Amino acid sequence: MKINIASFGGRAHLLDLARELENLGHDVRFYSYVPNKRAIAFGLTRHSSCSLYYFAMPFLILFKIFGFRRNLLYFYRIIYDWLVAVLMPPCDVFIGQVPMHYHSMKRAKTHFKAVTICESGLSNIDKYISILKSIGAKDYPHLDVSRYRKCYKTADYIAVASLFSKKGFIENGFDDKTLFMNPYGVSINNFRPTRLTSEPYDCIVVGQWCKRKGSDMVISVCKKYGYRLLHVGSIVDIDFPQDSNFRHIDAVPESELLNYYSMAKVFLFPSYEDGFGLVLIQAAACGLPIVCSPNTGGPTLREMLSDKKWIVVMNNVSEEELNLGILNALKLSQSQKGERNYVHDDLNQLTWKSYGERYEQFLKDVVFKDK
Repeated sequence: MKINIASFGGRAHLLDLARELENLGHDVRFYSYVPNKRAIAFGLTRHSSCSLYYFAMPFLILFKIFGFRRNLLYFYRIIYDWLVAVLMPPCDVFIGQVPMHYHSMKRAKTHFKAVTICESGLSNIDKYISILKSIGAKDYPHLDVSRYRKCYKTADYIAVASLFSKKGFIENGFDDKTLFMNPYGVSINNFRPTRLTSEPYDCIVVGQWCKRKGSDMVISVCKKYGYRLLHVGSIVDIDFPQDSNFRHIDAVPESELLNYYSMAKVFLFPSYEDGFGLVLIQAAACGLPIVCSPNTGGPTLREMLSDKKWIVVMNNVSEEELNLGILNALKLSQSQKGERNYVHDDLNQLTWKSYGERYEQFLKDVVFKDK
């Protein structure tokens, strides 16, 4: 199959998908602003890497100066989308990220008669907005919401990574037959069983420190009960505490995260909303007991494991449930001796290789079954 894959801009999970589909023998073109040299370092061949880095550079400079302002981001998406639409060759399948790839998806469908798949990292946009409003987070820009809806309408299929995300689409009127659920994978070269370092933190949070990710609950619970917390990632819309039991590390390359996972007993992911959460699989591969909200990919990951007790899913998104989850997970952690590893034989289905194989099987069994 000839498959064109377009990322929101950077690597995301779609570079991993492009690499795996290429390894399975498909003719793949991957569009992003990742420089070809860097894409090749992640395993993609030069043939498949179609970098738009120099086209995106003016916007990348403006983002660095002014931040991701709404209007600037909107025009970046429009221009980048048209570039992909014009530059990409004919294909059998087009895979693009919402809300970026509307015109490119439309062109692939009308000009190339390609099957189009919309990759949704978030839950359904209307579900997403509803949750953000309920917690007092920022409203989502109207122009972007319009693009989300147009992408949904144009695509033949919508790819989601979790049962939570899938349910959100069904609740908003989408046909189950148009939804493809495929949980993300993990690089087993970067994430593997760990041994706890001396004097470990009780908990670790990896990723954005923000309202949507439940950072407000983490602060309250850790202050109230004295848990020692390590955070690795960017600070978004909630100030990081200066208390002695809190420690912050700026975002680090993926290859360095293993060192930090080994410094904590329990991994926390109490998001109010998350389409999946790649860090969940990273933490599981490193052997950390996980506490997560039901509004994430945690329940989906739990169902993929033979020994499900290591993923503690909160009954609801609240401070009380978060604390109960932490207490449960800390007890589990006390039972771990030496190298922490509870995925064992389940690891095979958690890799990017398995993610790509599931995608290929979907294309063969569902998309092209009558061709």
